[in-house]
Amino acid sequence: MCHSRVQKNIIATGGLENRLKLFDLEKRTLIFSEKNLSHDWLELRIPIWISDLNFLPATQQIVTADEALTCLCITPAERHIIVGSGKGRMNLVDLRKSGTILNTYKGFAGGVTGVACSMSNPYVASVSLDRYLRIHHVDTKEVLKKIYLTSKLTCLVVRSDFSIESIIDDKQKVVELHCDNIDKRSCGNEVASEEEYDELFNKMEAVDKVPRFDKNKEQEEQKRD
Repeated sequence: MCHSRVQKNIIATGGLENRLKLFDLEKRTLIFSEKNLSHDWLELRIPIWISDLNFLPATQQIVTADEALTCLCITPAERHIIVGSGKGRMNLVDLRKSGTILNTYKGFAGGVTGVACSMSNPYVASVSLDRYLRIHHVDTKEVLKKIYLTSKLTCLVVRSDFSIESIIDDKQKVVELHCDNIDKRSCGNEVASEEEYDELFNKMEAVDKVPRFDKNKEQEEQKRD
């Protein structure tokens, strides 16, 4: 499902065996429904699977692709979109030139499951099946940030004021909050115990050679006794 940024009362829906539909939230009516696809050259039914959708500003043109794309997002540039595929590819596409690929972003070890582009800065965030969140620069294609996640995310949302500096500030806030929640006495005891262990290990003498155990010699000594 996607909400139009221009016409706030319009939403679009689609999915697996669910054709594209447009709804008017104010009138609570269906205003558009995609027609059934014609059969292929073998007269077999073509399955419907809309993996992602979005509204292009200032146009009512419908653009589709036959490739196995899993996600897409619009960029601040006019008629430019970023798409991700199940093969681990993410591309910047220019729709004005018949879907010309402008940039290819690398570094993925699994299918791309979600992309979101900042509308104020040239950054695009993405998640994939390899459990990494990556932030690329849209123009230079450089990987600016790579964060390992504990779960496989399928989508993400980027704030309008998103920036790399905000990520660093949020990390510092989390660290400060973690320190504030810990008892200072327990922190002091842990630091003291670590220093004592370090001092103890530093005083221990290093052993150059490990003595070997001679089984025959021990048996001879037992016979003498």
